[in-house]
Amino acid sequence: MIGHEHEATELRDDSRVGIRSIRREDLELERRFVESLSSRTGYLRLLSGRHPTPAEFEHWTDVDPSREFAFVALAAEGDGERMVGVGRCAVDTEDSS
Repeated sequence: MIGHEHEATELRDDSRVGIRSIRREDLELERRFVESLSSRTGYLRLLSGRHPTPAEFEHWTDVDPSREFAFVALAAEGDGERMVGVGRCAVDTEDSS
């Protein structure tokens, strides 16, 4: 189901993923992705053993394009897609001088 809005990319194992900007509608994909992480990876991602709050999932999928962006990697799964990766970057808007 890797659609036309994706930039298709082939991985080393010959599987294909689509890369695109994250969207609000990806909240459930993001939640399932984070919940599928191993305990160690989840710990490294959040710097703690806690579980993300619903507000965090909303923030992660409804980014402010003036100060942050996020790209997701999606793989076809049945009739839908599964998030297999996410990359994020945020601009520090604080003036440190």
